[in-house]
Amino acid sequence: MKRRVAIAAGLLLLAIFAIRDFGRLGGSLPWERMIDLQDFYCAGKAVRHGENPYALDSLAPCELQTVGGAWDAGSTATMVVAAPQPPPDLAAFALLAKLPFRAVRIPTGAIILASVLVAAFALADLGVPLFAALAALALGDAFVGLFLAQLYPVAIALLVTGAALLRRGHDAVAGVLVALSLIEPQIGAPACIALFIWASRARAALVATTLALIAAGVLTIGFDHSLQWLTQVLPAQARAEETFWGQYSLASVLAVAGVSKNAALLLGSASYVALLALSTWVAKRLAAEWDRRELLVFVPMAFSVIAGTYVHIAAIAAAIPLALELCIIPTKPALRTAAFAVVILLAVPWLYAQALKPLFFTALLVVATLCASLRLSARSAAAFLLVAATALYLLALHTPPALIERPEHASIGGGAVLASQATTRFAFDPLREVAKIPTWTGLLGILTIASYLAAAKRAAGSRILTEPAA
Repeated sequence: MKRRVAIAAGLLLLAIFAIRDFGRLGGSLPWERMIDLQDFYCAGKAVRHGENPYALDSLAPCELQTVGGAWDAGSTATMVVAAPQPPPDLAAFALLAKLPFRAVRIPTGAIILASVLVAAFALADLGVPLFAALAALALGDAFVGLFLAQLYPVAIALLVTGAALLRRGHDAVAGVLVALSLIEPQIGAPACIALFIWASRARAALVATTLALIAAGVLTIGFDHSLQWLTQVLPAQARAEETFWGQYSLASVLAVAGVSKNAALLLGSASYVALLALSTWVAKRLAAEWDRRELLVFVPMAFSVIAGTYVHIAAIAAAIPLALELCIIPTKPALRTAAFAVVILLAVPWLYAQALKPLFFTALLVVATLCASLRLSARSAAAFLLVAATALYLLALHTPPALIERPEHASIGGGAVLASQATTRFAFDPLREVAKIPTWTGLLGILTIASYLAAAKRAAGSRILTEPAA
């Protein structure tokens, strides 16, 4: 009883400091920023006007005049940001574009927050403590998702809910939800492939929903522009943001290290394919070992944000469900502790904690809630809190300034310019790269733990799985 009272008092104190500091964010509050919302809104406007939503000329008038300038109206009013979303997404953006831009924030924010709650409750249905799920998704999924107004929280909710239904044996409905996650194909496609291979009862629904999405995209923007998204927009976006400060991909690491762009993109693409193949095998092994079919979805979606050519900070939350699952599955105490460390490394958006100092106590509250919900010992919890507080403090000591580079516009034929080729780039800054190290460590950690557990049965029987959880 005394321990519970102490934990509750500590969490309450952290919550008070977190609320106070959160209010100090001012114009950096996530619902005030919603950075990419205007890009998606303007793409929807272009669709409604029968224009190419991927062309610079279609987005510029809206972003620079109607909305008031991309990213931050007033301070950077000459910037135009691409909306490189897949064609089916643009149907939803076209509906949103019927509303005045100011009014779009409310339904968009509500959808993002509702998606995070759905994902948390679906994780709770799978055995993850609800408060642990909420804490793990609070910053990496909810805060970042709102700040950027991205669709990743929606895709993650679809995947996690589909995984929960798969565990309950509702394969057809799971197939529909997992296929719908192709609104963010980077994290949705690997899960679709794994499910198609290993869950035969989900195949028909998976294929039918995928075909329906493709048809919706073609009906929305036409076949030519749909093909352009696949053949031109995706490669152009990867090249445009290879050195973007919010990138976590292998291609960006190699480009920063001096590798040529073509070689970096080629190696990044090869790593994505290799990890796709590995995740398919690991997912099957782990799902069979623990009789947890949700891992057929969790493993591919987690591995999809490791390496590759295009991994934004908003996508990192796709690895959190697998990390949480590894915390509750009976393994060796050392592996469970490592999995818990991975959850913290992925749950905290360290880049944002570096740039926004008032996030210090909010991030600590997340760590403390995870410690309490997952029932770490007092000694382990104290150690994690101390390390997290030290890392957050050191990162926030030096907030790097925004360094902007203006790219040259490249023609895509007929005098048109692809918006992804004209997107403003940010120059390399070593301080920001330092802030990515915790996240990279977490991603490599989840890759190592999951792969090790998948190979352990072949190497040493199932002895590794017989020890109780710590």
